[in-house]
Amino acid sequence: MLIESETLDCVTFQREVPGLVNTGADPFRHPHAQSCAQCRGLLEDIERISQSAGHPPSHDE
Repeated sequence: MLIESETLDCVTFQREVPGLVNTGADPFRHPHAQSCAQCRGLLEDIERISQSAGHPPSHDE
């Protein structure tokens, strides 16, 4: 389970993203994603790839 901490480092957050996405949770709502532009960008890239592969978006826009 992903730690709900704003101080989570990028490496730990990125390692946990697949598990978070697979649960159906909105990874953009995680405190780290909200405070880290780099990880938010990674999530946006994952979402774009998923959409182009024909999968539904992972969060509400």
